[in-house]
Order: sequence, then C-alpha cells, then structure tokens
Amino acid sequence: MTDRLEATCRTFEALERQLADPSVTNNPQELLKLARERSRLEPLVLDYQALQIITKQNLQAREMLRESRGDAEMELLAQ
Repeated sequence: MTDRLEATCRTFEALERQLADPSVTNNPQELLKLARERSRLEPLVLDYQALQIITKQNLQAREMLRESRGDAEMELLAQ
C-alpha cells in the first residue's frame, strides 16, 4: 500500500512539473488534462503527507516517553 501511495506522490510531483512547463501551458487541451489529473490526486497526496507527519510525531513522542522513564515531568510532556 505504501508503495502505491509513494508512486502516487511521484506522479503528482511529475504533474506539477509538467504544468509549469511552457510547452504545456501553450497547449490548452494538455493543460486541462494534466490539471484534472493533478486535482484528482491532490486530496490523496495531501492526506498521505499529513499521515507521514503524524506518524513521525508519534514515533518521536514514543521515543521521548521511552527515554524519559523515571522523569515524571518528561513523561507528562511525552504523553
């Protein structure tokens, strides 16, 4: 599943590069096609990026909690 999400992110980034290409901006049909595909992928990519951030923060908090065993103030902060 992660591989497919990563591939979708790469496709999204490629679409953004193509949309910035002057040869595409001069071709209204191609521009519209790429813009629609980008719009279709955007919610998925943004949600996946948010999930990655939350996952990283969760791992950091767990590590902080593990390292703070015995330090009540740090345990509270980690929780």
